[in-house]
Amino acid sequence: MSQYLLPSGLRDLLPPEARHQTFIINSLLQRFELFGYGQVITPLAEFEDTLIAGKGAALEKQTFRTMDPISKKMLAIRSDITMQVARIVATRVQNTPLPMRLSYAGNVLRVEAEKLSTDRQITQAGIELVGSDNSDADIEVISVLLEALAQLGVTKLVVDIGLAGLLDALLATEATVNTDDVMKAVSQKDASSLPEMACKELVTTLMLCSGDARTVIDTLVAMPGLPESAAGMIRELQRMVEALPEVDGVSYTIDPLEGNNFKYHQG
Repeated sequence: MSQYLLPSGLRDLLPPEARHQTFIINSLLQRFELFGYGQVITPLAEFEDTLIAGKGAALEKQTFRTMDPISKKMLAIRSDITMQVARIVATRVQNTPLPMRLSYAGNVLRVEAEKLSTDRQITQAGIELVGSDNSDADIEVISVLLEALAQLGVTKLVVDIGLAGLLDALLATEATVNTDDVMKAVSQKDASSLPEMACKELVTTLMLCSGDARTVIDTLVAMPGLPESAAGMIRELQRMVEALPEVDGVSYTIDPLEGNNFKYHQG
């Protein structure tokens, strides 16, 4: 039977699990459609120089590659659908009025599994709201996702909010600092491994400042010494937190530096 073994992190879905997953995906997509998010379907693979170009380079280490025998060019198998949706917006529907609402669902393949799972093939579903960069957009996305999950009977949810770009704003004037070292220390919440830099104290404080959203946001707003670019991000975050919907069984937390490894994210 060894010839039928599957690679690590890949598996078959059998009844009833396969049917249950199909039901979940269909339920999510139907709910997204009701809120005006039109579905797109993207290819499993694209040319490497398209899929992981620009901000897509953030996904390079998680992306499988193979040679296309027809074009003789390298293909990349998608490890995340977000960048594919961004490509569609930029090249296929660029004349569509903004904001644009798109939804998707499909499998992605990653070189390494997430910390809390052994799966390397993941079924991903989500929405993208393009062309609006204020807190109203964030609130809408969170509200739609909560509504979609509520339809599936999902309860006791924790929405963890990060602030992508905050760390970059703090490091903007740290010309000699290796940002990869800083990001590694932040992801591990290891203040002792932060390199010496002018904003080390601020980064350390932010790294350890996480928990209930409304408590954390008060701390962030009152934090002294932040550059104006970072302070502006926090003020926008404050506006969002104050307008978050009150939903039974849902709590909100903030980890201000969470997600800085997702270099294609903003806000």
